[in-house]
Amino acid sequence: MRIFFYYLLISGFVAHMVGVAVFLHFQSTGASLYRYLSKGIEYLDHDSSRSRHIARFAQFVMLDSGLVTDPKTVLSHDVDFKLPIWEGNGASALRLDTAPRYTSQGEPVPSADKNRWLISKQPELRVVKVGTVDALTRALEAAEPGTQIELEPGHYRLNSQLMLGSQGLADAPIVLRGSDIESTILTIEDGAGFLIDGSFWTLSDLIVRGQCSEGSCPWLVRIEGKADHFTVRNLFVSGVERLITAGFDDTPPLEGLTEGVTLVGGELADVEIEWPEYAIRRLFIDRLLKNGLVTLCSQDEAGPGCDSSELSDAIKRVSPGGVVLMRSGVYKQAATIGKADIHILAEPGARLYRKTIQGKGALVVRANVVIEGLTCSHIKVGDGNGCCVRQERGDVTLLGVHFHHAQMGMLTGHNGGEIKIFDSYFHDSGYDESGNLGHNLYVNSGTLSFVRSWSLSARNAGHEIKSRADVTVIRDSLVASLNARDSRLIDLPNGGVFLLTGSILGEGPGSENWDLIGYGLEGLKNGAEGRSHRVTIRRNTFYIDRERGGKLLNTVATDDIEFRDNVIIGGKEKPPGNTYYGSRSKAAVGDYPVLKALTF
Repeated sequence: MRIFFYYLLISGFVAHMVGVAVFLHFQSTGASLYRYLSKGIEYLDHDSSRSRHIARFAQFVMLDSGLVTDPKTVLSHDVDFKLPIWEGNGASALRLDTAPRYTSQGEPVPSADKNRWLISKQPELRVVKVGTVDALTRALEAAEPGTQIELEPGHYRLNSQLMLGSQGLADAPIVLRGSDIESTILTIEDGAGFLIDGSFWTLSDLIVRGQCSEGSCPWLVRIEGKADHFTVRNLFVSGVERLITAGFDDTPPLEGLTEGVTLVGGELADVEIEWPEYAIRRLFIDRLLKNGLVTLCSQDEAGPGCDSSELSDAIKRVSPGGVVLMRSGVYKQAATIGKADIHILAEPGARLYRKTIQGKGALVVRANVVIEGLTCSHIKVGDGNGCCVRQERGDVTLLGVHFHHAQMGMLTGHNGGEIKIFDSYFHDSGYDESGNLGHNLYVNSGTLSFVRSWSLSARNAGHEIKSRADVTVIRDSLVASLNARDSRLIDLPNGGVFLLTGSILGEGPGSENWDLIGYGLEGLKNGAEGRSHRVTIRRNTFYIDRERGGKLLNTVATDDIEFRDNVIIGGKEKPPGNTYYGSRSKAAVGDYPVLKALTF
């Protein structure tokens, strides 16, 4: 009896210690109980026959019975989250709002004056949809204040001048726009263009191509004497010498606004126009003539003005330092870039899709390159590391790119290089859980600058941003889980110099990891000569929507940390020198998933 008693006592103690160890391990992972049990059951189910019986019993009792529920079931797969206002210089039109930017007194209101994470309210306009040039001509003639003439997706060819002569009002402008910039294309031929001779007109959301017999067309918009208060927004223009010209000798007596415009080989205007300019992207014609411009068209669009329909061929043709202009379309193509200093410039709607090269990704980079405006998605390879851009050597600059629903957005190698990312959008890497961890961005060496960009919804326990770079700078950006099952928002496993400023970080309810930011958790890497290790985190807004809370910064590797002037919403940490709100309601920021900057 005594032996039996000791047996029970020892068994109970061992069971208690095992239970404590499992609980502590569960706590350390930061995973949801459902996810933790699922992974444990999956492990047992691949072991011995006895463990498989235990796994199936646990599956039935704990999960199938509904005793432990999946928190993902209370969240839609993709949160209805609108893109922030895009105000950078990249060619991709990430800005979705097309509200004319005028106050009631007619003053132009630039997007730079708005909180960039909020979508501004659009005025009530009467929409008139047109699908032909003849219908467009009639709609322009009949336009009244408060009319929005919307070109349906398609390709429109203008061979004559169209008059925009009706008079709009500050609070009831007249808008001519494409319904979707990625698929609304306007080609102007000899003698064609728009004559503006009315008040409060907005021209927006169009791809414009000049195709004139004598080379570049002279202009797109000609301003006449009665023009007053004119906005040009969200245009991608090539083959035109200048966007705006004047029909008279003196300076135009108008107020206006030009923003979000990309000009390939052209000028903004041939006259002095004193109005605000924001996010104007110019690629000057002398550079294109010197180094070469190769126009790439999808196989469905091949025709006049196209030099090639194969991406790899276009890269072979272009001179070092030249430009490959990718016209809008879906390209089931991939290529290696080994030629120095080429620039891949994509019209809105140009997309690399499902095709890889060398079992690595859509673009394998081995030389300095600039990639601008490109969309890339659904990249998948056998080893689970399929990505839109795989850098092996060289410096890479990304401007206004949109990488999503791939195994990874971008992955770099161990041979250094400057990775510079501006005005770009990464999301939903690892979406189908077919590969490894779904990191949106994974930089293994060199330096990383991530500026005015967004990394959201990394899935399959991936990080939004993972960097082993010597220097990592994240500035004026949005990094958030939303409803994804991600891991850390930012992970710097080997330390380095880390600067995070002016950004919004949001840990969502489905995040697996306690940590918002991890630093040096795999040990500081000191191999690089002169490598420093310090952390500066200032003027950021942190949201913690995870039910079990989160840790703002997890580091055991350095004491050189500056963490101040931030706003923290949710969680329990209250680091000195920062502003803390226990809930969204106390911060008056709105319910999840609203993300609003509270630091400026």
